[in-house]
Amino acid sequence: MSDVNQNETEHTTAAGTKNSAQEKSAPPFSVSDSDKTGQTAKPESSKEEKTETAALPATATSPHAESQSESSEGIEITQLEETKDSGEPPKETKKDKKKKKRQKRHHPVRWVILLVIVMAAVYLYRNWPRNSGEEISYLPATATAQDLTTSDSFTGTVAAVDSQSVVSAISGAKVIEVDVEEGDTVEAGDVIAKLDTTDVEQQIKELEVSMNSTATKNSLSIESAQAQYDNLMQNIEDGLDSSTNSALQQIDSAFQSLSSALEAYNEEVLLNNDAASTTISSAIQNVESAYEQLQSAALQTQQAYQTKIDAIYQYEKTLRDGDEYDFDTTSYDQQIASAELSQSNAQTGYDTALSNYETAKVTEENNLTKLYDAVTQAETSYINAITNYNTTQRSLEQQLESYKLAIETAEANADQSSSELQLQELEDSLDDYVITAPMSGEVTSLDCQVGDITQVSSTTSLATITNYDKMMVSISVSEYDISNLSIGSAVTVTVDALDRDYEGTVTAIDKIGTNSSSIAYFTCEVEFTPDGDVLEGMTAEVNLTVTEAADAIVLPSDAVMTDTDGSSYVYTLNDDGTYSKKAVTLGETDGNVTQITDGVEDGETVYYTIATADTTDSSSSSGLFGNLFSNLTGSSSSSGGGGMQGGGNPGGGGMPGGGAPGQ
Repeated sequence: MSDVNQNETEHTTAAGTKNSAQEKSAPPFSVSDSDKTGQTAKPESSKEEKTETAALPATATSPHAESQSESSEGIEITQLEETKDSGEPPKETKKDKKKKKRQKRHHPVRWVILLVIVMAAVYLYRNWPRNSGEEISYLPATATAQDLTTSDSFTGTVAAVDSQSVVSAISGAKVIEVDVEEGDTVEAGDVIAKLDTTDVEQQIKELEVSMNSTATKNSLSIESAQAQYDNLMQNIEDGLDSSTNSALQQIDSAFQSLSSALEAYNEEVLLNNDAASTTISSAIQNVESAYEQLQSAALQTQQAYQTKIDAIYQYEKTLRDGDEYDFDTTSYDQQIASAELSQSNAQTGYDTALSNYETAKVTEENNLTKLYDAVTQAETSYINAITNYNTTQRSLEQQLESYKLAIETAEANADQSSSELQLQELEDSLDDYVITAPMSGEVTSLDCQVGDITQVSSTTSLATITNYDKMMVSISVSEYDISNLSIGSAVTVTVDALDRDYEGTVTAIDKIGTNSSSIAYFTCEVEFTPDGDVLEGMTAEVNLTVTEAADAIVLPSDAVMTDTDGSSYVYTLNDDGTYSKKAVTLGETDGNVTQITDGVEDGETVYYTIATADTTDSSSSSGLFGNLFSNLTGSSSSSGGGGMQGGGNPGGGGMPGGGAPGQ
């Protein structure tokens, strides 16, 4: 019989004897009322079973799986038996060909069914009662109070925090001296190399000669311009400038003329206002005399008319009285005519007097106008004199400004700031011909030698200085853990090769993450102070304390179960030897122990189990099927917990899963 058939036979035999063996070895305990949910928990296999790596042969199935496989593959088995009996392959009929086509179409479904059958067989095997060679151990766990710390751990590579390239600021210079070797320790400012300064020293000498010659010429120009300015300024201050004096004399003469014209005009205006002018006063007297004559003539005319009226009235009265006499108005008319003529002559005289008065006023106005024009002309002359003086002063100011500008121009020409700056730059550049260490540290690379010609570029380096006083570890943190970190967070850096811990600090956190498998990761930098044994490139683990709970009530993580609804519980021992579920509330966990915030008190004992096999066949079989089941279902055990936390009832088909602490 082959090994596969032999294993299959052993597994079948072991499965057939499990129930009786387990019934004998199981202690007397029952399911509590709170656990009667109708579900049967499967016991976890031991650690030895979980680490079994043997592959499942295609024929290694449980009896149940074999019976189902035979029923689903009945056609093929029959054909094989017929072939076996006759020794020849059976002839295919049209009906057989149609059946084969249908079978080919359903081939994928058949394999899915087979896979389900295999998984069912594995499940039945894992839950089948163990043989008499397997023992179940029941472990007590006592709740204790202790300080509990949880942390996040990240892995990275050690690198130096500060490393700088030594570069030359001078291009085209020859290296004439190299003062260090690779591996030397240098301080900031130590000489690394020296360059040839012959060319720059020659440039300095030529520039100094040129500057001295230019300074002499410019000094003479400044003196000449300053002398012209000082002479003109002195003449102005002493009153010796002819143009200024002439302008002042013109102002004085114009002012005198203006004063005389104003005086004559004002006197005539006063006379005019008082009617004291000879022309005006004579004309006024003539008007008044003519007016009086006109009034007298008008009165005489009025009297002549009144005399005639009185005579006519008297005649009419005489007629009313009955008296009649001869009445003649000729004399009265003659008197009236004579009076009217006198009045007309008087009116003419008055009109003439008025006309003469108006003429006198015009004449007087003309005289005033002439006098006013004389004032205006004198005022214009005075203003022109002042304008001429101001023009003269501005001309002098412009002359002074031109002299001042000549001075400034000469001084500007004498200003050799650019040449001095150029000279200073050349002298300062001499320092660049001495290449010094930009920082303290170790010369980790030396890329120059005597005779090399320097270049200025971002890729050209003469040497590299690295400071190992501070080291760093670059770590990648997922978006779920990044909130626990901040700049300044204290961490512990463990260098794996040295197995030493160092105190570190988070110094940088990227703001933009890199996506990998739909999770964002952020690069963070951690700095720490190393000792002499820490080298670049070593692997280090960065540990960040996330939570700390003082005097926390804890249990081994394997002693805590998870129910089907996601709640947590432990098992306690009853007085009658049975076990009961007890709900608990969980806090923090470090993987090995779990904090119980409610449900268990300090010193209280709970129970959990681990099954161990005492026969090689049982162990290997359990491991064989256990590994297959784990591969099919994707389940795995915790690295620190020893096994999955199940939900079974002690004595009712198996203890809750999970191994002993630390397994």
